[in-house]
Amino acid sequence: MATSDEHIARWEQRQEVIIVSMNRMVDTMEVIRDMIGELAAWLKQPASNDLPDLLKALIVRSESLSEQVVQIGGKIDALPAAIVRAVHTGEVK
Repeated sequence: MATSDEHIARWEQRQEVIIVSMNRMVDTMEVIRDMIGELAAWLKQPASNDLPDLLKALIVRSESLSEQVVQIGGKIDALPAAIVRAVHTGEVK
């Protein structure tokens, strides 16, 4: 059976753990508060008019990348035949 001093020591340890936990919770709440303040400031800014131009640029870039992927696919498709030819004839293109 635990003595009174042991009970008090355990209560003190638990109290310290609670204090540390509360401090961490306060720190977290402060970070959240600051982030909400930053978000509120960001939301007050006027909307950007750059979106249509950005979307057009993304579409052009996407089309370019698609063409490059198709070209790479064609080269990959031709690779086995080129390897066989190189092995048999020693010719590399």
